[in-house]
Amino acid sequence: KCMDLGPGWALKPWLFEGLTENEHLHGIDGMTGKASMLRRFGDKRTLVSNSVAQSHGRKTMPLASYVAHEMRPIPNLSAGLSENAGQTWYLCNDNFWGELLQLYDRPPLLRRGADPRTLPISGPVGALSFGVGRSGSGLPFHFHGSQFVEVTQGRKRWFAAPFREEANLFFDPGASSLRWLHDQVLLKDGVQEDPSDAFALNLPDVVEICTQMPGQTLYLPP
Repeated sequence: KCMDLGPGWALKPWLFEGLTENEHLHGIDGMTGKASMLRRFGDKRTLVSNSVAQSHGRKTMPLASYVAHEMRPIPNLSAGLSENAGQTWYLCNDNFWGELLQLYDRPPLLRRGADPRTLPISGPVGALSFGVGRSGSGLPFHFHGSQFVEVTQGRKRWFAAPFREEANLFFDPGASSLRWLHDQVLLKDGVQEDPSDAFALNLPDVVEICTQMPGQTLYLPP
């Protein structure tokens, strides 16, 4: 039993509100805002990876260069769809942000009553990581252990499914996440009262979809 969610809670996704207190990281004036990150870490060399499934290409560059060149907004949908996964770069894992991660307030289950600033970044109750990606970037379906995830800037769309559904979640490993999502969209016949109801996604029913905002904590099972 955890957080009064009942037995078996850890076997399905959950989206929590107010589980942590990380407002100091949010927004343009927060510690993960663009100005603050460039001021503190602009010269830091980072390892970035492309989005090719299972065989990520990698390169290193200063954070300031990554922001200036790889995080430029996509000029239009056509340009975004023409990019393949090898041209979509993101910054995640394999980079150490101790000064930043030490400021992160973990969910109570991982905090265990301790001051977050005294907890190791990696230890028996889990490891912290930090990532940055531009609008329209992301990874194709992949597998990992259970995790809590937070967004400090913008928003993130998630697609989650049980491990056993692997065979039903076909994707081209060379296609970008934006291309994959675009290819799943089905336009409905007729005029819909709500424009958001004009399309549906061609995905198995077991795929759960969530748009996460700052202040929300997403739990994903193994």
